Amino acid sequence: MSMAVALLLLVVGTILFHFLSPWWLHPSHPNWKMMDDTVNITFWVTGIVFVAVNLFMAAAVLLYRHRQGQKAQYSPENKKLEWWLTIVTSLGVAAMLTPGLFVWAKFVTCRKMRRWSRPLDNNGRGVTASLGGRCVRHHRSEAHYT
Repeated sequence: MSMAVALLLLVVGTILFHFLSPWWLHPSHPNWKMMDDTVNITFWVTGIVFVAVNLFMAAAVLLYRHRQGQKAQYSPENKKLEWWLTIVTSLGVAAMLTPGLFVWAKFVTCRKMRRWSRPLDNNGRGVTASLGGRCVRHHRSEAHYT
């Protein structure tokens, strides 16, 4: 019983600390709002999982505690439960990774080239490299940033 109460207090304390805490993320540069949103989505998904797992453990401790005269039943495999846990876990991981992929795509994509001349490679294409979301334009021997 005391372990279940401790788990419930842990959940309540964590939620109170989150909402009453003076420490919040400061907004990044306006161009990186997508990155802030990705971090917030990750915090919410992991927070929901944290609360759900701890509440489940508290319920399991209460419901399946030792009682005189009852014997535990051993069932090592449950295909339905395994599939359910695999699907829910996959959805949670996808919810955290998908926004990050959009942020990464924006980070490594060069903007449209303007009137700068670019040297040509062996195939006749202009040489451009991405550096942290900026296009590095090679003009003669100098590198120009946008």
